[in-house]
Amino acid sequence: MSSSTFFNPQGGSVFLLPKTVPLDFRTLSCKFTKNKEKKMKKVILVALAIVFCGIIFVFPLSCVREKKAELLGKEYYLELTLTGEYQEKPPIFPFEMPLSLGGKKLGFNELILRLNRARYDSKVKGVIVKLKAPVISLSRIYELKNVLRKVRESGKDVVLYMEDGGMKEIYLASVCSRVYLNPSGSIDLIGFRIEPIFFKGTMKKLGVSFDVIQLKEYKDAFEPFVNETLTSASREVYNSILDFLYNRFISEVSRDRGLSAESLKVAIDEGLLLPAQTIRFGLVDSVLYESALDSLFKEKGIDVVDIVNYTRHPLKQSKDKIGILYAFGAIRTGKSSPSPYGGSSLGSHTFIENLKDAVENKSVKAIVVRVNSPGGSSLASDIIWNSIREARKKKPVVVSMGDLAASGGYYISMAADSILATPFTLTGSIGVIFAKPNLKGFYDKLGINRQTLARGKRTEIFSDYRSLSPEEKEFLYSYLKTIYDDFVRKASESRNLGVDSLEKLARGRVWIGGQAREIGLVDIEGGFLDAIELAARIAGIPLTEEPGLVYFPKKKGLMEFLLEISDISSFVPQHAREIIYISEQFEHFKPEEPLALFPCFVEIK
Repeated sequence: MSSSTFFNPQGGSVFLLPKTVPLDFRTLSCKFTKNKEKKMKKVILVALAIVFCGIIFVFPLSCVREKKAELLGKEYYLELTLTGEYQEKPPIFPFEMPLSLGGKKLGFNELILRLNRARYDSKVKGVIVKLKAPVISLSRIYELKNVLRKVRESGKDVVLYMEDGGMKEIYLASVCSRVYLNPSGSIDLIGFRIEPIFFKGTMKKLGVSFDVIQLKEYKDAFEPFVNETLTSASREVYNSILDFLYNRFISEVSRDRGLSAESLKVAIDEGLLLPAQTIRFGLVDSVLYESALDSLFKEKGIDVVDIVNYTRHPLKQSKDKIGILYAFGAIRTGKSSPSPYGGSSLGSHTFIENLKDAVENKSVKAIVVRVNSPGGSSLASDIIWNSIREARKKKPVVVSMGDLAASGGYYISMAADSILATPFTLTGSIGVIFAKPNLKGFYDKLGINRQTLARGKRTEIFSDYRSLSPEEKEFLYSYLKTIYDDFVRKASESRNLGVDSLEKLARGRVWIGGQAREIGLVDIEGGFLDAIELAARIAGIPLTEEPGLVYFPKKKGLMEFLLEISDISSFVPQHAREIIYISEQFEHFKPEEPLALFPCFVEIK
């Protein structure tokens, strides 16, 4: 009897569902699907509408807007307004619309690259950062802070305005020359917390139990379903991460703002700070409205240009290129599958094809792989790991870890020449886990009875109608330990550490980026920009030149994009899309496949 493996990124769980009951959430969207003829008509109508708008509005206005920064002919400030969410990957849309037609939102990494160019631009005298409820992880805030620090060190002014804020906003603001807060705003400086939730009591009421085999004690993905409280191992990890976050925040903010550590701790214990308190604690320089800030620059005759319209390249463009690949999502064998319901999976076959293209491109002298993955299939992780190892023989490969590069995400990263992670990247989790539910009690409550006819000693090992026998648990542990030992051995070779030394750092334990650098799991503390600069140095590209970036795969064509956006799935409710997306990611794993998967989803607010 077979089963399907699922992972819940919100709850951090991995579990097996029986395949005896057909389960395909995608049928939810099928009810909305039209016949092919109507769909093609829709595609054609959308295409004609876009082309018409492009001819009448987009291209003329775009030309005017894009020339603005180039035609000023004098010094100016760049303005960066951060609001909502930001994607890392380059947009798949085949052309971009200007701000005048609803706005173009740059990808996060493109923002970083443009800010970095401003360092070398004599016309740019400073940067104005406006925070309006941005939804950005602490890891990305670090990358933004890092490049703003470089801008400021180049002799330019960096001004920050925020409507209100919290820990992340104050962390970013600390590097700026001047910090302004809206007079009606406040700062929620309430510290950091981790708050696990447990479902063992719920599972018991439902008649559901689990067989869990984990390697090793820190690989605790199923703890919420089998325990009522944290294990000592989990408590150790979470406290370690909280200590690092708290101490790093205190250290950096107090240093950058010229405050005493003790004063900052008092401010955190105070928690909810009104404008006058933020000034008294030295976190903010002054309070004013956004319109007043804009007037200050106008009165001084200083022009301000939106960073969206900043297209200058102050450095000489190098003929040598850096290849950029994104390794995002749950790792599986086969092809990557971007979902119309949000997110994507990382298919081993797709990644290898893209990596091969980058290696064979003669203009590409080095490769940067941006990893943001919780892991997934141990087999697919190993296939990708080997492809990066082979690519290194021909060109340098540098890995830049994003918010999350753990378990299988770390597996694929360790093949690179060098690994960079932000201090707040979640990584490590070198381990393997297997879990199987026993749903017999649940079936009994529903009045369902099942009988099994089978041939073969282990044919019922994945059955959801009974628990594993002691012999089966011993067999599976031995099977998983072989995979675990191979993971540890390859990690020890990649990190130039003895197997015993590496194994002490493994055991399924999650490390935050700053810790991972200290213990040798990553090489350098840095972000996407730092990875590009390192790759350029390794490739011998002069610092006086800016390497061009070549993205693999290339941007999609207009018709391919139209076929994707014409899907009626946009009418499916958000919660249903989330369920469908989770189903899509994990239906591709083999039923009995061991997973090198990150144990939980963590968001730092």
